[in-house]
Amino acid sequence: MVVEKISQRDKKSAVILTTHSMEEAEALATKLGIMVRGGKFRCFGTSQHVKSKFGVGYELEIKVKKAPFRELQELSDDLGLGTDLQKKVVLTAAVRGCAEAGFDGAILDQVRPDGIGGDLTLEAGLDPAGEVRTLNLVTFLYAQRLGFKVINFLLGIFSQVEMLE
Repeated sequence: MVVEKISQRDKKSAVILTTHSMEEAEALATKLGIMVRGGKFRCFGTSQHVKSKFGVGYELEIKVKKAPFRELQELSDDLGLGTDLQKKVVLTAAVRGCAEAGFDGAILDQVRPDGIGGDLTLEAGLDPAGEVRTLNLVTFLYAQRLGFKVINFLLGIFSQVEMLE
């Protein structure tokens, strides 16, 4: 009731509330806004306007934990790249070797300039021999493998999953 009194006082007041609950926002407000990434407005308007624009699905932001160094060494060794993560490998040959070792082809296919692994191709492009640090390649593969596990889990729940970035 305090919020209602303040918002109605002389019709010159505005009350700004923040919440993660659409139901709570609808119960307390006449106008809603969606903010992302530290306060950037993506949408502002009535409840119906916000729902029609953003009410068609869910958006998840997933952060993969940093890989323990030992696990990166083990993955590198399993892929035939050795355990010295400071050495460099020729990117194209290393990706080919990872495929031969049975690593997920859908992930390896992303190691291209316009793919998720674009940073690796950029690093290789800056090197005269087309090499990248083994640590960078294995860290990418480790993180993507965990990410693809999440995507596959979500595909078991939802009929469609889209990766935005």
